Amino acid sequence: MKFIKFIFISKIVFLLFLGSACRAEQGEASLVRNAKNSMQTLMTGLITYKWDYDKLPSGKTIEILKELLRIYGDDQPFFQAHRAMIEKGVGILDPWGIPYEIFISSKDEIFIISSGPDKDFASEKRIILYRKAMPISQTPKAADLLRI
Repeated sequence: MKFIKFIFISKIVFLLFLGSACRAEQGEASLVRNAKNSMQTLMTGLITYKWDYDKLPSGKTIEILKELLRIYGDDQPFFQAHRAMIEKGVGILDPWGIPYEIFISSKDEIFIISSGPDKDFASEKRIILYRKAMPISQTPKAADLLRI
């Protein structure tokens, strides 16, 4: 009888452990999605800046964020939500509490990087969003897209 109770309890413990491991994986996937959404919003701000000014902001990440906040901070809830951290010079934090990094090449290539779940920019789990910023004159017009 004791042996049967032991097996029964062992199965319950195993199922509880398995369930918590699945929840942890779901939690990490949710954080990754949140990071990608924030990175996409940052990218949209940078592309909009390119279209508005025919150039991209320059400097280190915090300088780029301060410029985006200066231009779009009053109109965009995303930048309003992060105003205090940007103004303090911290930047915008990913879901793991590490500031995103923004790199803009001389060829208008934009890289936004999150350290990812292991908080290491050199890790394979880092998240990178890349886009080549084109002038608005080179983007397809809505009428052209509708003809496709």
